Amino acid sequence: MPGFFITNIESQDSFELNNYCQEKCIRDEIQFKNVTVKRNILNAFTKDKIFFENNQYILLTDGVIFDTEKLLDQTKTSDIKDALLSIAENEEKFFESINGHCSGALYYKNEDKWVIFTNPLGDRAIFYYYNNGEYIIGSQLNYVTDYMKLVGISRNVDRHGISCLMDFGYFIDNSTCIKNIKRLYPGEYLVINDSACITRQYYIAEFEEKAISLEDAIESLDTAFCRAVKRIADKNLEYGYKNLLDISGGLDSRIICYTMKRLGYNNSIMITYSQSNSHEEKITKSISQKLDFELYHKILDNGKCIKDIDELVFMNSGVSYYYGITGGKDFLEVLDNRILGMEFTGVLGDIYDGSMLTENGLSKPTIESDKYRASKLNSIDKKNSYSTYINKFKKNDTFWLYTRGMLAGLSTFLIRQNFIEPVTPFGDKDFLRCYLSIPWEMRVKDRVLFKWFLNKYPSAAQIRYAATGLKPINHSSKFSKVKYRLLLYIKKGWSLLQGKPLPNNMNPVKFWLKTNEDLIPYIDNYFYTEMEACSLSQEIKSKLYSLYNDNSDFNNKAVALTVVAYSKLFIK
Repeated sequence: MPGFFITNIESQDSFELNNYCQEKCIRDEIQFKNVTVKRNILNAFTKDKIFFENNQYILLTDGVIFDTEKLLDQTKTSDIKDALLSIAENEEKFFESINGHCSGALYYKNEDKWVIFTNPLGDRAIFYYYNNGEYIIGSQLNYVTDYMKLVGISRNVDRHGISCLMDFGYFIDNSTCIKNIKRLYPGEYLVINDSACITRQYYIAEFEEKAISLEDAIESLDTAFCRAVKRIADKNLEYGYKNLLDISGGLDSRIICYTMKRLGYNNSIMITYSQSNSHEEKITKSISQKLDFELYHKILDNGKCIKDIDELVFMNSGVSYYYGITGGKDFLEVLDNRILGMEFTGVLGDIYDGSMLTENGLSKPTIESDKYRASKLNSIDKKNSYSTYINKFKKNDTFWLYTRGMLAGLSTFLIRQNFIEPVTPFGDKDFLRCYLSIPWEMRVKDRVLFKWFLNKYPSAAQIRYAATGLKPINHSSKFSKVKYRLLLYIKKGWSLLQGKPLPNNMNPVKFWLKTNEDLIPYIDNYFYTEMEACSLSQEIKSKLYSLYNDNSDFNNKAVALTVVAYSKLFIK
């Protein structure tokens, strides 16, 4: 993702921040004594992206800040920069006052002190290198590794980090694959002062559960969600942007579209990308027609997105296996961010299941859950310890909300941020508090989110759900479920006879690999060529060969390709 760069390590050579889409970015620089600050940010929502210096402070932010009028009223100022500086001396008040999807940094010149923060969801990534008072901080991993290379600092493999990436397909803590480079965990900030580097927590989405009736829970969820959607849409309206709605055949994105219509935000367009003739294509067309929103559909029939290994790993800084966004990158690349505002996504919603975990959610946190491992070929490396971040949470449910939801699920935001500003109303702080205060038993067993959906959006419940093929309104009907299973078997047999993918699979990777004769030779050549060139240990290479040569699941190959690309782009 584009963003900012900070270092106190001087170099005689010039250094430029390298982004994927340089033509869509704004570049600036501040030099104060031995401190260098640069930014290379997306040219959108520029009033919210502060880059300022005076005699006391250097202040920078990247992303979007909500409720700015409220903050200006509270601080009795007329400019967002002045509002933040007026509360700069009070760390607790500073973080409480910022509501939005933004990262940033504040430098106190008199104290030679940095406070650098990510947002509560962690999708505004911050990577940092620190060693004996020297530091390099960047919004993109390549900002840090490119500068390390320039000034002659070694980039050595971190065994813990690379094992984590191979075990899960993403990172479940603050590690990277490189020693001495960490990533700020969601809701954390970094303090660098007096030759010390300390991370502190300012936000965690773990709240005391409160007894509540099902009816009151539904009303509370509805109020909180409408407010969350309104915050985002009003910000787009402030800049004169259209709302961009990423829609699929699921319920999470659907409820966003229906809420936009319900609240009167008609200046909205919908985008979707899937295999042609899939449930996704038919369902999104139906939603578009009912809501009278424009719809743009990108067909993914050739599976060409599987080839974008280097580009995707570069943009997501290698935080997750590369192809999770499938065709999203190609679609977003052609959109005009001068017209389109924030992209609404349904990430973190889990309306259908009610929670990341539908069993053992109240148990003590544990990493031993195969459900959320991209590759299950290797057993988890028992020599690694993830206890530091497991111990942050009281419940397994919250641990996996952060791990699978934020660190993995939101990893595509790092790619999207090269083209657009992505958000999820399900990650709104007020909505999370409302949702996570509802007892887990009610969320999972009583399915309160699903009942909220049925109660407040009955017309949306009349449109089929892509994963099951059933109308949500009929999900409790045993007859409908039996009928669906019978039809699915018939469709599966018919698809096999015709050599077509199942319609309930929007990203039929196995079908793409089978029908596009260019894909397997391309990724084979990439993997074996880069494996020859990489400097990874024989132990790691052996595991990568095992992953790549296992044909039971493409995810095994995807994880191996991601690790090799990571080595090529950031370590080699």
